[in-house]
Amino acid sequence: MATQPLPTEAEAPREECGPEQPFNCARHGSFIGRVSYVWVGGRRLDFDPSCATCEAEDEARRRHEQAQREADETRRRTEARMVALGVPVRFRGATFDNYEAPAGSDQAKVLRTVRLYCERFDTRRKVGSGLMLIGRPGTGKTHLLCAAALALHGRCQPLYTDAWSMIAAIKASWARSAKEDEASVIARFVAPDLLLIDEIGVQYGTDAERALLHRVIDLRYQQLKPTIAAGNVDLNGMKAYLGERAVSRLQDGDGVVLTFGWDDYRTR
Repeated sequence: MATQPLPTEAEAPREECGPEQPFNCARHGSFIGRVSYVWVGGRRLDFDPSCATCEAEDEARRRHEQAQREADETRRRTEARMVALGVPVRFRGATFDNYEAPAGSDQAKVLRTVRLYCERFDTRRKVGSGLMLIGRPGTGKTHLLCAAALALHGRCQPLYTDAWSMIAAIKASWARSAKEDEASVIARFVAPDLLLIDEIGVQYGTDAERALLHRVIDLRYQQLKPTIAAGNVDLNGMKAYLGERAVSRLQDGDGVVLTFGWDDYRTR
């Protein structure tokens, strides 16, 4: 077969392909392809074709790696969001839908009230209206608090904490080595659009603790910022640990008291 003279760079296109011919892929065996010719500075560079199966696998791998990077970033952002919300790891999957509430039960009535509170939060926040969740331990109060925080995130800035942690954070500001003063720490609990205080009743119930809890609740009350408080106590117990004035502020603006009187889920 006679050899065809190479065209000059001016005569040749920038790129062209040779005839179909068999090639071999180390991973997938033989395949049919074309050599690509590229002219650069008067010289022809030949490039063997890639295996289409290899290309598909490489593209699938790139897509998988990209999806993995995006999933990792989503997890990182979710973790950062949960830390900012204060939601404990155990309750980061808490929702209204996975709260155990048989139809027609007291649990269902409580669930409906908290869900409606969140759905109508834009209205409730205008008057600073909150909730109190009181009653026996293990009845789902923490679940509903965290579900509310997660449901409202994106519409407002909620913050979950427990009474002990909040008091401890404020008291820590009294140390000489503290990086924040008391006013700055209290401001962190006053700033959120909705503060959810859990586990009221686990602290010692001292005058100092009552004063600190009242200070936070009162400052929020003055700024029409709703607070939801929960504790394993009855209403008199809430008054004992928070003070009557703080409880009065939580009930202002049509604040509702929800009683959790059923059995502990953990003992069933």
